This record gives sequence, structure tokens and C-alpha cells, in this order.
Amino acid sequence: MLIRKRGQAAMEFLMTYGWAILVVLVVIGALAYFGVLNPQSFLPKKCQFSTGLVCSDHVLRSSGELVLRINNGLGNDITINNITFVSDNGIIACKTADADKDKTVPAGSETNFKLDLPIDATKATTCGTAGAEAIGKFKGSRLKGKLNLAYTDLQTQFPHNQQGTLLTDVE
Repeated sequence: MLIRKRGQAAMEFLMTYGWAILVVLVVIGALAYFGVLNPQSFLPKKCQFSTGLVCSDHVLRSSGELVLRINNGLGNDITINNITFVSDNGIIACKTADADKDKTVPAGSETNFKLDLPIDATKATTCGTAGAEAIGKFKGSRLKGKLNLAYTDLQTQFPHNQQGTLLTDVE
């Protein structure tokens, strides 16, 4: 008789803690589902290139316009031929506007560059007016992607490419 009561007490103990653990797992699952536990939401916005070129500010508007403020810390004047951005999810892809192509940036100064032309004109989900509806769906959310900056050093006349990353909110 004593053995059965100990077995029942052990079973009640396990069932009580089992339900408590199940409730905790359901709460954690709900928080993860609604994005509260998304680690990317805790990261700061960033726009970053390798050494020499600094992206001092940026904005991605829901109208489909991406603007980067590039600081030339390379020591020589450069001409920025093209900048491209492709989001990690592949939905947004754009390149430098025609007005900003082949823009010269003197050493030590900074200039704004607007990216609003689609990389592939056949896709509707790109920067600019063609992709404004697609980008507008992401308003208030965070996007991450890769930048590629093609420039020419005006002293040596050598072309270069620099890779970068962009983590930003759609405004």
C-alpha cells in the first residue's frame, strides 16, 4: 500500500511540472512567432564598407528610394561609377540613379547617392517607382542586404569594387 502512494505522489509531481513546462514553451513559442524574440530587431541600423569608404548615413523610404551618404577616406579623389544593393530576401534590388552615376568624390569629403533604378527592369519588386508597392509592404520592418560599390581612383585610373552591408528600417 505504501509503494502505491509513493508512486502516485511521484506521478502527480511530474504532471504538475510537466504542465508548467508546457505553458512556458507555449509562451516562448508565441513570443517567437510575433517577433519579440527576433535578435535582428535589437541590432542597430548600419551601413558599412571595408576600409577607406564610410557610409555615414542612409535611408530606405517606402517610396522605393535608397539614399546613401558616402565619405571618401581613401586619400585620393575617386569617381563612383555605380552602387548596387540587393536585399538578402531578394525582393529589393537597385542601382545608382542616372544623375548620380560617375560622380566625383574628392578625398576627405562626402556625397549623397540615390539608388532608385531597378537592376533588372523585368522585375516589379525593385527600388524606384516600379517597386514602391513591394517596398511599401515592408514599411516599419528591418531589411538586410549586400552593397557593391564600383569606383575609379582618379590618381591611378584603376577601377575597384568594394563590398558592403546594409541593415536598415524601411521608413
